[in-house]
Formats: sequence, C-alpha cells, structure tokens
Amino acid sequence: MQRLEIDKFKGENDFSLWRIKMKALLVHQGLSDAIFEENLAAITDRAKAREIQLKAHSIILLSIGDEVLREVAEEDTALKVWRKLESIYMKKSLTNRLLLKKQLYTLQMEENQELRKHLDDFNKLILDLKNVDVKN
Repeated sequence: MQRLEIDKFKGENDFSLWRIKMKALLVHQGLSDAIFEENLAAITDRAKAREIQLKAHSIILLSIGDEVLREVAEEDTALKVWRKLESIYMKKSLTNRLLLKKQLYTLQMEENQELRKHLDDFNKLILDLKNVDVKN
C-alpha cells in the first residue's frame, strides 16, 4: 500500500490547505467518516465505527506540530479535534471576516513580485474567505 504523508500543521503554515490535504488523506485511508458526524452515526457496526474513529484521531494527531497538539490534546475523538482546530484556525468572527475582506480589497501586486506569487496570495484570500462563509 502506498504511504502518503502531508506536512505537519504547526500553526503558522496555511490551515486551509492543510485541512484540504488532511481530508484527502483520510479519504485515501478510508477514514473520512470520522470527521463527519452524520457519516459516523450511519455506521451500524459500532466496533468498525470505533476503529475508524481511533485511526483517524491518530492520523490527525500525528499530522500536527507539538504547539498545535497542546491546544487539542484533551480532545478524545477525531471529530472533536477537527472541530477544535477549525474553531481556532478558521475564526468566523465578524472582525476576521472584515479583516480578510480588507486584505482582498487592498491586495496589490508588488512591482518586483512574480505573478504566480500574487495569484497564490489572491487564491489564499479567496479560500480563507470561503472557509469563513463569506459569499460575496
């Protein structure tokens, strides 16, 4: 079986991208139901559901840095860890939404900046806005 790895989320790298990669890894491992409450509840075999939950929990914990791990160490399921990470790193507050919108509206390409870097900055802002439920 092919071994897949993603960079650890350490708090300063891009949570939005790490989240996408982690979902893909969990899907690849057949464990994605663990982070979707309705999917986990639909599994009738309790032993299988528990195994999925334990494996997904372990993968998520092993994919975060020590500083971030300390913030979620008390969470005992993959779903609880996932929700806690989202609550910390995907703040949906009005202040954060306004800050992201301001960053988008004032985004300018620097004179010596590569177009690729500027487009990456733009795409990051769009993804961050989408993740905090900003539609327009």
